[in-house]
Amino acid sequence: MCKTIKIRPQLEECIYDFCDDELNYHINESGCAEDYEYEIMAQIELLELLGYKDTAEEYRHDYRVYQAKHLWESLEDVPMNPETECIEEKWQEFPAGTHREEIWHWFEEKYNVSVAEDLM
Repeated sequence: MCKTIKIRPQLEECIYDFCDDELNYHINESGCAEDYEYEIMAQIELLELLGYKDTAEEYRHDYRVYQAKHLWESLEDVPMNPETECIEEKWQEFPAGTHREEIWHWFEEKYNVSVAEDLM
């Protein structure tokens, strides 16, 4: 573990536990992480500054998955032609007629997630 700031061990443990609890709650349990975006990013950065890079990266990934799932759910309301697998209405930046795989690739690139593993 490579720290970029020095802090008393007892305080570091307290900060780590607080960040871990808050991040787990807001990202994995509450269902309202979008209301706490800045707090989530600050806590992830704090974990990284304390040298917990792996934990910070895990929460960063969890948050990206949360964001992608939230947006993915809105895509379910968009009509899709079952024969062509193209959306029939504009959604986000995609015009009507966009093939579902193009949208899937966008999710995977923008959020660094797997549609098949993380969103379905």
